[in-house]
Amino acid sequence: MRRMGFNLVVIELTRALVSEGHAKVYLNGRYTKSFKLERGVRQGCPISPLLFEITTQPLMHLLRDGERKGELEGVSIPKGTMLLHRLFADDSSVAVKAEEERNFTSLCRIMEKRISGAQLNPAKSMIIPFALECPLAWL
Repeated sequence: MRRMGFNLVVIELTRALVSEGHAKVYLNGRYTKSFKLERGVRQGCPISPLLFEITTQPLMHLLRDGERKGELEGVSIPKGTMLLHRLFADDSSVAVKAEEERNFTSLCRIMEKRISGAQLNPAKSMIIPFALECPLAWL
């Protein structure tokens, strides 16, 4: 947030809202003992959508920059629209035309970069080739 120009007061207020969280789980008709939340934002946190927007900006900038430089090309969808990325809630989707290995390699390079302290979680990520023929080396 500091690199994005946010005031130190705003940064500290945000930190206070999302840190030191504790939770209990309702299980079999009872609440468990309280435990400290290690990471993430509590479910229902009113600033969660705003924090997601802030943290995805560096990734969106890298994707748009890659498109502008010709390193990435989005996928053409009906009515002449080019689709490169879509965001919904806390999910991100990236669609690139990878007819050339260069586009696929560029996407992998961008996705492997550390983005605002976050990293791609391989367990929650996948690459889905949309082609009739896909070089086996890409899979």
